[in-house]
Amino acid sequence: MDDKSMTKGELINELAKIHQRIAKLQEKEHFETIFDSIYVGIVVVDAETHAIAHANPPAIKMIGAPKEQIVGKVCHKFICPAEEGKCPITDLGQTIDNSERILIKANGGSVPILKTVTSTMIKGRKYLIESFMDITERKKREEELRESEEKYRDLFENANDLIQSVDASGKFVYVNRKWLNALGYSEKEAKKMKFTDIIHKDHIEYCMGIFKGLQRGETLDDVET
Repeated sequence: MDDKSMTKGELINELAKIHQRIAKLQEKEHFETIFDSIYVGIVVVDAETHAIAHANPPAIKMIGAPKEQIVGKVCHKFICPAEEGKCPITDLGQTIDNSERILIKANGGSVPILKTVTSTMIKGRKYLIESFMDITERKKREEELRESEEKYRDLFENANDLIQSVDASGKFVYVNRKWLNALGYSEKEAKKMKFTDIIHKDHIEYCMGIFKGLQRGETLDDVET
């Protein structure tokens, strides 16, 4: 399954539902059939040897190798970037619950995933049940947003005009370099200020009226103060 139409919160909810289902079915005799019916990637790892005991179809597709080349392999440096003896779960005692991790593909590539790992007993032996979703599309959108923000921030920072942005209370959330240089404040000082702090006291009431109008959705072209 991919994440093209789901937010991170929705992905987390889906993983939670799946693990509830796994918890109810963990003592079933035919666990492989059960895991194969789940639409997210599932890999079952022997907690002692770290050998992969089972991988369901979505996991096999993400890893990019036939099942017979996956089952039996030790997960270290195969599908998990962790070194032998440094397993986040069994060696380092970490909890992986809806964590962003990396899945290593058979061709050496990598896939960003949202991953949850739980331990369970199957037929009297302890296993790690790893479930994960491909979040490549979400990470791509995040990177595009970051690049867009950097582009506009660079544009604002190098503008010849004084540019400022305030929140609903009137507190500055952003001012550009030209603004700081012209008014003589540091960036640290500006973050503690409201726009009324730089307006003459005789004009504050007038400017507050304009500010409230903008909050109501009114538009203004030019304002003198």
